[in-house]
Amino acid sequence: QLPALALPVYAVTTLGATALQMGYLTSAQTAAFLVVGLPAGAWVDRMRKRSVLIWADVVRGLVLAAVVVLASVGLGSMPMLYAAGLVISVATVFFDVAHLSYVPGLVGLSKVSEGNTKLQATYSVAAVAVPAVGGSLLKVLAAPVLIGVNVVTYFASVGFLARIRKVETLPPKDSHLPLGPAIAEGLRFITRTPMLNRLVYSTGVSALFSTMGWSMIIYYVVTTLDLGADAIGVVMSASAVGGILGAVTSRRATDVIGEGRIIAFSAFLTPFLFAAIPLASTFKDMGVDARIPLIVGGFLM
Repeated sequence: QLPALALPVYAVTTLGATALQMGYLTSAQTAAFLVVGLPAGAWVDRMRKRSVLIWADVVRGLVLAAVVVLASVGLGSMPMLYAAGLVISVATVFFDVAHLSYVPGLVGLSKVSEGNTKLQATYSVAAVAVPAVGGSLLKVLAAPVLIGVNVVTYFASVGFLARIRKVETLPPKDSHLPLGPAIAEGLRFITRTPMLNRLVYSTGVSALFSTMGWSMIIYYVVTTLDLGADAIGVVMSASAVGGILGAVTSRRATDVIGEGRIIAFSAFLTPFLFAAIPLASTFKDMGVDARIPLIVGGFLM
């Protein structure tokens, strides 16, 4: 959670990044999901998941350590952040793919739901606590120092992963399709399955436009609303609290509304809730604390 706050804040407040440069930074941080997402799935299927997780953490930790060193000696720049974001995004793609596919083999198919629920709980706690704490720390610490803390957490993650003792059994090499046909088979399955292709198209459109908005939010909050990093952290934490509430109530809401309809209903409401963010500047001109619409909008989304 720390780089999502510290890297953009460092870019805007220290490096004086423009709106265009913030767009480039977001692109660098997400490009790998488009470029290597498909082959990563096929590659990870042929690898030991724990090894992939460990190496992904090592790479991300080393890259962030390099950012800290360069920033501390005055060599920080936007191209440096673009390069770091790109490498980190590649490592994150491999980590995320391996993380999701590791759980069933690690805990057994009968406990997949329980395992995923516990993992989601740890993620939610971090998503609630870290942005607010990190935003407050940025009032007294430089952003590179906070990035340095994240370096430590990545290597702590390596230590925890190394403690997993369950031996992975790789499938026979001759059981895998070649890389190209394997990717094509996966794509055919998704595009030809009505339920899946609709989900892919809708989430793709959602990702396109929501990324446009979120890539600008820190620039907007700092330059237009004149709010500090602590306010950004509070907004991110409020959004995470709303996410936890949504997770807790989703099963009951789904029972009432229906599994497919709850997705469409949520997608329909999201644009109206997102509008609270640009309207914050209007509320500010009216004498209302700009943090209020940001927090309310983020929580409800």
